[in-house]
Amino acid sequence: MHGRRLSYNPALGVGLPSVKRPADYDKVRYDLMPDDLDRIVTNLPWPYDVLTLTAAYTGLRAGELAGRQVGDVDLMRRTVFVRRSIIDVNGVLSADVPKTSRSVRVVSVEAVANDLARHVDRL
Repeated sequence: MHGRRLSYNPALGVGLPSVKRPADYDKVRYDLMPDDLDRIVTNLPWPYDVLTLTAAYTGLRAGELAGRQVGDVDLMRRTVFVRRSIIDVNGVLSADVPKTSRSVRVVSVEAVANDLARHVDRL
């Protein structure tokens, strides 16, 4: 061990425990319905309400959402640019490019454009 780093993976060769799942496990879905989302969002303070709506309607990952800046939002085209992500490196948050080139993209925010516009105005 050098610099508190292991030279090998001590979990190598350790088997994972089996998990007992119900027979219909693959058929059961727990979809968030619009009414459920509305109930959640109305009970959140600003800016978490807008963040939650954006996450629900765009599918952006937490790091991608955290990396958004005002310049990434194009309200005229109702899109958000994903060009950076916030990552945790040893407890320190920093901006970085997404892991893959496919992760750099333009995402439609049609469903939450008005909420984002109010959020940008508030900033």
